[in-house]
Amino acid sequence: MADPLSIAAGIVGVIQGFKACWDYYEGVKGAKSDIGKPKAEIGSIEGLIKRLDELIKNPKYHGLSENGELKVALGGCLKELEQLHDKLDSQKEQSRFRYLKRTKWPFVKTGVVEIVNSLERWKASINTFLIIDHTETVRNLNQKFDLAGLPIAEGAGYKSFEDRHEPECLPGTRSELQERIAGWADAPPGASECIFWLSGVAGTGKSTISRTIAKRLEKKGQLGASFFFRRGEKDRGRAARLFTTIAFQLAHTVGVGRNIQRAIEADPGIPKMNIAEQFEKLILQPLSGLSGTGIELRHTRVIILIDALDECDDERDQEEIVFLLSQLKKLGLILEYQADLTEDARVEQTYLPVLKRFVENQNSAKQRDRLAGEFREIVGLILTLASPLSIPSLAKLLSVPETTIDNRLKKLHSVLNIPMGRHDPVRTFHLSFRDFLLSPRLCNDKNMSQLWINEKEIHKMLATKCIEIMSNSEGLGLKQDICRLELPGILRSEINEILVQKYISPELQYACRYWVYHLTRSGNKICDDDQTHRFLERRLLHWLEAESILGDLENTIQMAEDLRAIVDVEKGEKVLAFLYDLRRFLLQNRYIIDRAPLQTYISAIIFTPEDSIVRKRFDLKAMIPWIRSFPKVQRNWGGLLQSLEGHKGMIKSVAVFDGVIASSCSDRIIRLWNSGTGAPLRTIEGDGRSINSLAFRFDGVLASVSVDGMIKLWNIDTGRLLRTLEENTSAVEVIRFSAGDVLGSGSSGGEVILWDTGSTLTQPKPQVLEGHTSGIQALEFFNDILASGSDDRSIRLWKTDGTLLRVLKGHTDSVRALAFSSDGTLVSGSFDKTIKLWNVDGTLLRTLEGHTKAVVSLVFLNDRIVSGSWDNTFKYWSMDGTLLQTVEFKRGGTIQDTALASGGILVLGDSDFTIRLWDLGEPSALILQGHTDIVGGVVFSSDGKILASASRDKAIKLWSGDGRLLQTIMPDENILGSIAFSPLGILASASAAAGHIKLYDTDGTLLRTINSDVGLGVKPIFSPDGNFLAYFCGDGKVGLLNISGDGDSARTLESYIHDAVATAFSPDGEILAVFGENGTIKLWGVDTGDALRDMDLANPRDRRYNYLRQPILRFSLDGGTLMSTSRFEETCTVNLWDSSAGVLLQEYTDAASTLEFASHVDTVKSWPADVLASLRSLAMREMSRKPYSSTESPYDKLNQPPKEHEQHHVIVEDEWVSRGPQRIWLPPNYRPCSQAIYGNRVALGCRPGMVCFIEFEP
Repeated sequence: MADPLSIAAGIVGVIQGFKACWDYYEGVKGAKSDIGKPKAEIGSIEGLIKRLDELIKNPKYHGLSENGELKVALGGCLKELEQLHDKLDSQKEQSRFRYLKRTKWPFVKTGVVEIVNSLERWKASINTFLIIDHTETVRNLNQKFDLAGLPIAEGAGYKSFEDRHEPECLPGTRSELQERIAGWADAPPGASECIFWLSGVAGTGKSTISRTIAKRLEKKGQLGASFFFRRGEKDRGRAARLFTTIAFQLAHTVGVGRNIQRAIEADPGIPKMNIAEQFEKLILQPLSGLSGTGIELRHTRVIILIDALDECDDERDQEEIVFLLSQLKKLGLILEYQADLTEDARVEQTYLPVLKRFVENQNSAKQRDRLAGEFREIVGLILTLASPLSIPSLAKLLSVPETTIDNRLKKLHSVLNIPMGRHDPVRTFHLSFRDFLLSPRLCNDKNMSQLWINEKEIHKMLATKCIEIMSNSEGLGLKQDICRLELPGILRSEINEILVQKYISPELQYACRYWVYHLTRSGNKICDDDQTHRFLERRLLHWLEAESILGDLENTIQMAEDLRAIVDVEKGEKVLAFLYDLRRFLLQNRYIIDRAPLQTYISAIIFTPEDSIVRKRFDLKAMIPWIRSFPKVQRNWGGLLQSLEGHKGMIKSVAVFDGVIASSCSDRIIRLWNSGTGAPLRTIEGDGRSINSLAFRFDGVLASVSVDGMIKLWNIDTGRLLRTLEENTSAVEVIRFSAGDVLGSGSSGGEVILWDTGSTLTQPKPQVLEGHTSGIQALEFFNDILASGSDDRSIRLWKTDGTLLRVLKGHTDSVRALAFSSDGTLVSGSFDKTIKLWNVDGTLLRTLEGHTKAVVSLVFLNDRIVSGSWDNTFKYWSMDGTLLQTVEFKRGGTIQDTALASGGILVLGDSDFTIRLWDLGEPSALILQGHTDIVGGVVFSSDGKILASASRDKAIKLWSGDGRLLQTIMPDENILGSIAFSPLGILASASAAAGHIKLYDTDGTLLRTINSDVGLGVKPIFSPDGNFLAYFCGDGKVGLLNISGDGDSARTLESYIHDAVATAFSPDGEILAVFGENGTIKLWGVDTGDALRDMDLANPRDRRYNYLRQPILRFSLDGGTLMSTSRFEETCTVNLWDSSAGVLLQEYTDAASTLEFASHVDTVKSWPADVLASLRSLAMREMSRKPYSSTESPYDKLNQPPKEHEQHHVIVEDEWVSRGPQRIWLPPNYRPCSQAIYGNRVALGCRPGMVCFIEFEP
């Protein structure tokens, strides 16, 4: 049987013959209506065969040419077509000789159908093989997406744009060497060494040969990948991106893209792993996964070419690269490196003539000096740059004409790579030229010493020039909103790269990134009021904005540390204080500045402490003219360094090892952070279950345990799972490592289990220690002793061989925290609010009292005990029990776990999804007046002059409209958010625990107390005229209280609603609406107390609604429409009801549609402004909760200029407060659990107890 390609050609030939038949039969009676179907089907087959032809000819699918099933399908199709063609053609031929007989269409209707069906069957069979083409296309798209995430070293590969002007060997030169390499490359695997070493001293043209060989190999299809090292260039001068770059190239040349894609899908963190892991997962394993010899190409050997390996910064990496690559036995490797320079004369012979030509023909000493100075400045700059620049950028950096640079470089083309393109960077051909110009030998050469380059002086000059460029406000220097975005809330990810390149020139980008690098290498010290100090005081925020836009903010924290290290301690007192303050500023605001660059001038400054040096240097009003009144913040920095965000649930555990913080939470993900900067390092996906506890082994191996008791050990460098331990019979609450390999785990059933994690056994046998009668809450090792603390109120001491040493009793509640001192003293903390110190023999030494809530954290710091409690304090104790200091700390949640990092930094895992870093050596922050616990309710009076706040601290505070504390009321009862202002200025507070309602005047005077059943959750509301107060009683009842006149008339409305979530009065005060958790809305007549009607949502009433935290239930301005918002499962719904008929008018289940509705001019005219603000807040919060594509960011709508009728809307959505495009990001401690809006003002009740006021300009 012929091959598929020949059969396909035959089919095409037959199909061509049909065209004449169709033309002939068009006019035949009875044919016209039948021709269409077979004609269309045959045309479809023609297109199919052409696609198949292309596929078979593609070398990637050469296997199709031998596929038997494809031959059968094509053969069947060809036979069917030939028979059809013969029948048509024969009838046509007969008609030519039967002039007296009319030609007939040779098929009846059923025959046409059979033909079409038969052709369709063969077409379907053929199409099966084309599906692989479509599948491959989709796979290639996915592969390209994954490979696009591989970080590559730009310009490192052969034929890169950056190196397009690099020279190659001239025709006829180096022919012998080229042929020798070509012969080696063509030899079959095993016939010669796998590595071809190309070595020699500097300046002998090895890189030129490498490029020539690369070109030759590419033409033959043998070049698998290439990498040209170049010292001094960030990515090309180090090994970090060598194997990712090679893998990217191999994916396109060798066909291992699919295997590499699978590796990335299995572990997206590969690019951040060490080079050995990168090599194994991106190169060795994918190549091993190919069939046959491993490389399916026409040639016997595929070559990887590595040039200038000696220019890889770390010599240890050089050795490891050679070792790793030597494992690729099936591939050939060309490694080019510089041999040791033992002959100084050879180097001088190479470069001295170049220098002499540079200064020749200069008759006067003055001319020689001027020329030598320009040489040192221009060439010194090129050699010292951290990243190469183009001639225009060099000219701007030096403040000289471009022609000056051009003229001075004319004689240096032999040693400098001067590109043809004006905007391409100038580089040296070889590192040895730089070494020669900086060498003492040239400095001591009396004839050429003028051309010696003083490296420190060049660094000093560059630092100065960088600062000058950044400070040039008249030109293209730094300024606020440098890219003219004019949208304070825009995210860095939304900024168009074209704008970045337009407004931040290459030389300005360089200055921002590297000015500190040059300054620290200049040998100069920083002093008060010098250039560096003045730059920081005037341009700091501009610099941080630019660094954020450039994606380089992470480095600024280290830059600040580098600057502190070179301050003159005697002459730099002020700048040293500034740099300390800058470090605190960066740590606190790193997250938001990196995320939204323009928030550098807004949130970062607004929420920085009042006494901060950085804050005082900048005029808030000038930078943020659209804010009239700023929130009051703490006076000083205090101990809180940073808040780390990223988890989506309550933090369960934190652990620290060698500068790395590991954290876990109920979102089932382990996150790793840099403890010095707070930068996220990587995430580790668990097994889909909530992770209860983490612990580090002495060697950095991380152990995690999930709720099902499964313990896993992880490599934190790679994120790879090392082993799993599976013998726990109940949920494990806590794990801890000894100083060695022993891991202890404590379960909810009271079992303590010891594991030898150093065992070579796949599943080491655990040792179960029994004795506790309730769950284990704390474990701690000291040498070979393990202490366990339990809910049974006892502490047990065990030997690591399983022997029970003793039982310590004394606590009256669960033991939550344990810690050993360096001498073995054990300290325990309990839910009984006490701390106890025990001797190693079990003797109780003393009990420390002072906390008012559970003690949940204990660490030792410089022979002091530091205890943390749910009473929001740290207490410092001496070992003799003396209380040394109490530090109050404010944050949004309760402590779940702690770990001590180096430098006395305590890592706190909180219930509010946040990890906080506290410096235990810092004093308490000075907090302005506020509550001491969660502020559950805030409400403005009807005229906006008074704000009332209620807290879990059992206090009500009255504030002026601008945030001054006027009065504190102490009802001595927990009222949380159950407060309301009447239109007449009466403040009502409802207490479910006390069973009464209290009414106050605005000066805090108690007017009356009304005893009544009061339910939890829904705050009371007043009718529009202030005569009636509605409140939830619980048990499905609503109370309606007439407070007009001297008496009180209370009525109970039997709503039969299990739990009310919202209530509302109509504008005329005649109707009361109550919204139940089960989706029912009930309406009553206020005067009569009669039930008017029920309105039910579409979902079954017996299903519980996961209702919104602050649901909306409000009447329109005319009272004809009632709005309700609810959440059922994952859908948030806005419903509009006809309040008279009780029918549903409109339903919005899409957040974008809700936002459009809230912004419509008719909506604005029909609803109160605070309702629209709440609706917009809800819509934006919903949009930000759900995944969205890069073209559908929820912030697109936020960052659009508002319509005129929207200008006055203040909205609050989780971490943002906005009015139109004017946006303020809220740090974790300032995010509201209650809020009130009045006109342009917003009051936020925060978890730590603050009440935050912000007023926008009208």
